[in-house]
Amino acid sequence: NENMLYLGTDNGAYVSFDNGISWEVFSEGLPNVAVHDIVIQPKAKDLLIGTHGRSIYKTNIANLQAMNLEMKTNAITLFDMDAMRHSSRWGSSRSQYTEANEPETSIAFFSNASGKKTIKILSEKGNELNNMNVSADKGFNYVSYNLEITDKGRKALLKENPDLKINAASNGKYYLPKGVYTVQVGDTKT
Repeated sequence: NENMLYLGTDNGAYVSFDNGISWEVFSEGLPNVAVHDIVIQPKAKDLLIGTHGRSIYKTNIANLQAMNLEMKTNAITLFDMDAMRHSSRWGSSRSQYTEANEPETSIAFFSNASGKKTIKILSEKGNELNNMNVSADKGFNYVSYNLEITDKGRKALLKENPDLKINAASNGKYYLPKGVYTVQVGDTKT
């Protein structure tokens, strides 16, 4: 994105989406320290920031690179999610001394205003399988999702496809079976 600029200062890093007309703090996980070097790794779309005394900070900027004026006018812009490989071991542990294996994916979206948002996970036929209420910041947001579905969502999936087998995992949770799902992000209704 030729309109994007990155700037390192004695007090952190900044990003501009409009060729330097305005700047926003690049702060998620980056301490307020002197930035001595910034490099973009184009294939992986990673931004590497060399700081003074705090080592190297690495973050993926694929979603930042997709930033455009249309995104600033849309209430919510949802980014593509990586496909996940289903595992029958989700929710189980290898021994009594280890935590259960929980899957996790990130739901990335841009919001043009801060506030309460609801994230819904929907089946192919539009049935709600799970929902989460989150506090979104104005700008880029990343929400972790463990692929869990509610009991009501499980029943809706079984009604759509009676041949499915969705059993509770060892940790008592139900997880998404193999399939295609939709994520919706919208304002929380009060």
